Amino acid sequence: MRAELTVLTAEEGATLEAVLSRLIPADDLGPGAREARVLRFVDRALGGPLSSLRHEYARNLAALDAFATAKRGSAFAKLAASDQDSVLAELERGEATGFSPTAEAFFELMRLHAIHGMFGDPVHGGNAGLAGWRLLGFHGPRAVVPARDQQLG
Repeated sequence: MRAELTVLTAEEGATLEAVLSRLIPADDLGPGAREARVLRFVDRALGGPLSSLRHEYARNLAALDAFATAKRGSAFAKLAASDQDSVLAELERGEATGFSPTAEAFFELMRLHAIHGMFGDPVHGGNAGLAGWRLLGFHGPRAVVPARDQQLG
């Protein structure tokens, strides 16, 4: 985890980065959430336009670590990838306990923010190096668009 967090605590950041890295992992096709710095996007957003969700993240990241410890014997970030995937699957299905309002709702919130941070405009802190856009074949906005790129068909 990077030390540039401004809103999340180091523990919350480690847990969330582990989640984001399982939701959008790096693979043979390209970089994942860690490389695209999606954690930085979420951290900045929680200090700005998503500040109303700050306490929800704090509560539920703590609940995630507690659930992971109870079910798998360790905090989420310290689990093996396969155990992390199992815990996330339980959240997604709404089977995990201790979350507010529900595990399923928190999973969807993190998934949505992972997508925003991976594929949104880099000005907001994520999509570093245009990692998400490159995966999609989009090279970003350009001031000049060559005639060949303006052709239909």
